[in-house]
Amino acid sequence: MRIPHNYNDPLATPLSFDVSSLSTAICPVRVMLSKHAEVITLLPNSVTQERGSVVHGVLKERDTSSLDAIECRQLIDEIVSRRCYPKTNPNSVMVGDRFEQFFSLSEWNKRASWILKLNTEQYNYPKFVRRSSTSNRQGSLDREILEDQLPSPGPEAWVASRKLKLKGKIDQVVMDPDGSWQLIEYKTRNIFTPDGQFCESTKAQLLFYALIVRQLSPNDSIKLIAYGRESIPFEFAFDSKAELEAKELYERQVALFPSDSTICVQRDAKPSSECKSCQSRPCCPAYHDWAQQCWGDEEKSDDCPLDTWGVVTDVRSVNGYPNGLVYLEDATGRNVLLRYLHPQVVKEPLISGMKIWCYEMKTDARSKLHPRDFFHHRQDPKKVYESAVASRIYYSV
Repeated sequence: MRIPHNYNDPLATPLSFDVSSLSTAICPVRVMLSKHAEVITLLPNSVTQERGSVVHGVLKERDTSSLDAIECRQLIDEIVSRRCYPKTNPNSVMVGDRFEQFFSLSEWNKRASWILKLNTEQYNYPKFVRRSSTSNRQGSLDREILEDQLPSPGPEAWVASRKLKLKGKIDQVVMDPDGSWQLIEYKTRNIFTPDGQFCESTKAQLLFYALIVRQLSPNDSIKLIAYGRESIPFEFAFDSKAELEAKELYERQVALFPSDSTICVQRDAKPSSECKSCQSRPCCPAYHDWAQQCWGDEEKSDDCPLDTWGVVTDVRSVNGYPNGLVYLEDATGRNVLLRYLHPQVVKEPLISGMKIWCYEMKTDARSKLHPRDFFHHRQDPKKVYESAVASRIYYSV
C-alpha cells in the first residue's frame, strides 16, 4: 500500500465549515485534511463512527417523518440494542434492502468498504452548496454555500448560513404550532459525563445549529434537545445567554482558520491526545514527530495512539500466518514486536528492510512505555473482525 504520510501541500482556508467538525475543532489541520476524500480513507472509522453512520443510514432509508422525537429515539435504541451495525448478528431485523445486504456479508473488509461507501454519500450535498472551482486538490470535499437554508420540519434537515459559512444536517426539526423551533440531536453514546455534566461537544453542535436558525429567523424562539443513551433527554432554551455563548464559541473556533493565509500541515498542526480519534494522522508529519517524542515519556505515552512505524528486521510465519511475528526497529531505534498481521490487510509476506507504518494496533503489554508489543488481530476467530477492522498498515521497500 502507498506511503500515506508525506502531505506537505499548503491548505487553503475552508469555504465553509460543517457544524459537527467546527464545534469540536482543536487542530485546524485535522479539519482541513478531513475535507479531502483521499485522506479520510487512510484509517477506517471507529466502531462508534460506524454505528452512527448506520443509524443515520437507517433513518434516511426509512420514512421517519411521521415519528416524533420519542419514537425516533426508540428506533435508534432498537438499532443499537440489536447491534445493527458492524459486528452484528446477520439475522437481526434490518430496515431497507441495503442494510440487509450489508449485514449478510461476513468478511470484515467488505463491511468496512460498505461503511466507507455510506460515509462518502453524505458529501453529495444539495443544491445550495457547490464545490469550489479553485480547489487545489482533486477529491476536495470543501464546498461554498450559495444560499441560506432554513431547516424543514422533519428528520435529517439541512441548514446553512452564507454569513457564518456554516452548514449541517440536524437529526430532527420540529416546528411547534406557535412558530417556535425544536432542534433535536440524537447520540448513540452518553450525553452526560460521569460527574453529570452535559457533553460539551454535543452542546456546541446544538448551539451552532441554533445560531444559524437565529441568524436566518431572528424573532423565533428555539429549544435545543439532545437524546443520548441515558433514559432522559437534555433540553435548554436558546435564550440571550445561550446565544452569547454560541457567538463566543463560534468566534473562538473560526479563529483557528486565518482568512488571509494558508495552513501548513507541519507548522499549524496541534498534536495532542486528540490525535487518537483523527483519521488524518497517517499523513500528518507533525503528528509523527510528536508521537516519537512521546513514546519514551511515561507521562505522555498514554496520550499517544497505538501506532508504530520503522524498519522490519525479521519476519516469522506462525500458525499459517506469513506475517505471524514481525520484528521492527522503530523510528527511535528500539525493538518492537508485531503479532498476527491480518492477511486481508498485508497480502504479501513482509521482508527485512521494508519500511512499515502501523495504525490503530492493539496491545496487551503491561508497560505504558514504548516500545511495546502490538498485535493486529486476535487469534480468537470470533474477535478477528473486532480487532482487525480498526487497523490499517502501510508499507514500502
